[in-house]
Amino acid sequence: MNNKPLVSLIIPVYNVEAYLRECLDSVINQSYSNLEIIIVNDGSTDGSLSICEEYAAKDERIRVITQKNGGLSRARNTGLDSAKGLYIGFIDSDDKIHRKFVEAFIDVIEKTGCSIAVCDYCVEECKLNCIDDSYIEMVQSEAISGLLDDRGYKCFAWNKIYLRELFVDMEFPEGKIFEDIKLMYDIFNKVSSIAYIKQSMYFYRTRKGSITKRSFSKETYHLLESIDYVIANAESVPNIDYTRLMMGYLSYYIGFVRRGKIANADVSAESRKLNEYIRENRSSVISSKTIRTIKKAELLIFAYTPHIYSGLLKVVAVGK
Repeated sequence: MNNKPLVSLIIPVYNVEAYLRECLDSVINQSYSNLEIIIVNDGSTDGSLSICEEYAAKDERIRVITQKNGGLSRARNTGLDSAKGLYIGFIDSDDKIHRKFVEAFIDVIEKTGCSIAVCDYCVEECKLNCIDDSYIEMVQSEAISGLLDDRGYKCFAWNKIYLRELFVDMEFPEGKIFEDIKLMYDIFNKVSSIAYIKQSMYFYRTRKGSITKRSFSKETYHLLESIDYVIANAESVPNIDYTRLMMGYLSYYIGFVRRGKIANADVSAESRKLNEYIRENRSSVISSKTIRTIKKAELLIFAYTPHIYSGLLKVVAVGK
């Protein structure tokens, strides 16, 4: 393993003491040992820093950087500035990874010569899959076409390994949420092909207080900024499957509108725009293989029977 390239794993930490040990255990017990583990303590006020220091004391590969709270993007950027690995990856501190996560990624990168490898992920209590040699190589247009899919590898930073040099002159947008989406498009747009490991090797935890579970606010509009950026810029990508990308766009957009309506926010303009998009793409929505069935139903109910959709949202709101 000593002749293998150094891989830097960046772990932003902010008030996650309940989950942090499980995350760090999954990282330090990787079958791939040539790791640089950069923990960025982003001003935690609970016991997270003590846990980080405890792990650093027993594993020399771990380096802890402490800074004032600046958000997830700033913490990731701090880690990027400090990373020395040929390859780089991001692990959220309340998540965990398969024991062969890094090994499988480096193997497929070396086999294909790709600068990025991606994998599937699972949510909540599912089991992380065992690893085999199941992967495909995608050209740039195919990989970008799938960035907004309702399933698959999606536009997250954390279920991927990258050649470090891809981040030269690139950084996560600070002060934003849903910060992965725009940057992932820009990173994918810099490479000719991507290796896709069709295995769930990353365990993503949803929890109260996480970015994706925050209540609706003006920051939620950052989502629309990001997906609008992708859908506008992707038109210029040769051989892009624009219909597939649009299906992913609609899937994200309905999530925004749903959250706004449940919060009684004024999303009337966005609702009209979404309604128009769905009607224009009705046949594609129905035939799409990249939108989950339940999401298809939501899109169609929203566009064609809005009174039923509003009634369903009231039931959801009461349930919360």
